[in-house]
Amino acid sequence: MSSTPSRKPPILKRFRTISHLVLEDWILSAVLGVVMAVLSFVMDYCIEVLTEWRLELYYLTDKESLFTAAIIWILFSLVLVLGATVFCHIVAPQAIVQESRK
Repeated sequence: MSSTPSRKPPILKRFRTISHLVLEDWILSAVLGVVMAVLSFVMDYCIEVLTEWRLELYYLTDKESLFTAAIIWILFSLVLVLGATVFCHIVAPQAIVQESRK
């Protein structure tokens, strides 16, 4: 007696493959959505904190003189732009535009 392995009907195999692909995509999309929501919330919170710091720094220096307040206002923006540039240079150097040499 030779026993043949039991085979699943092709329709069940096809259904399992399709359901696996659909569920995998839905799970990936859900995880991506949650991650983006958390990143958005964290970024919004950081922007709010930085704005409060900037205004507090401006009001602290405004009491001394208008010139120091203006310098601090400009330096704060400059530090943020330089920080973003360094971050971009480290994380995504391909995003930096380079002049083409001929």
